[in-house]
Amino acid sequence: MSPAESAVESLHSALADAHQAAVDVATAAGVFVADYVVTPTEYAGFGTEKLFAVDALFHRMSLVSVMQDRLFRSIAVVEQEEVDRISRRDLTELMAKLGALSDAARFSESAIARNILAHTYLSHVDDRAERLNEALRNAVFLVQAFNEALDFVVRRRLLPVQPLTGLDPVPLSLPEASHSVQPK
Repeated sequence: MSPAESAVESLHSALADAHQAAVDVATAAGVFVADYVVTPTEYAGFGTEKLFAVDALFHRMSLVSVMQDRLFRSIAVVEQEEVDRISRRDLTELMAKLGALSDAARFSESAIARNILAHTYLSHVDDRAERLNEALRNAVFLVQAFNEALDFVVRRRLLPVQPLTGLDPVPLSLPEASHSVQPK
């Protein structure tokens, strides 16, 4: 397999994995559509289904990593950009420069938020509600960012049409907050 064919194969694999992660984020976040923004009182009343959805959403925020480490890197390689010693932040900025991402700064903020969400264990319900609301805000942005990258791959014809079958944009939109997070 030539280096160009290998790069296209890696891009296809990364796109498929990012697509699945985006679908998982949208599915988990979709459980909370009626509750967005979640107050601590609402969070305390969650049943088993919603608590599992909270855990699933936090876990699925790995979409950030899949996009940074695999999808963005694969797009850059296919676009013949040098990526051997590029940082995640620079890679994210490169995606914005190429047109695969509209807001590199917001994506970087989502990466930081993902790290905090994934590595912070909170026992107080107010903190858990705040953490969930942050995840929901980031979920919407990340799914949109995936859709932008997918659109870029399609527009630039970086993959043959056949491998793109089944990789459609992922729908996710949450309504504007009907109420706000209660302060701590």
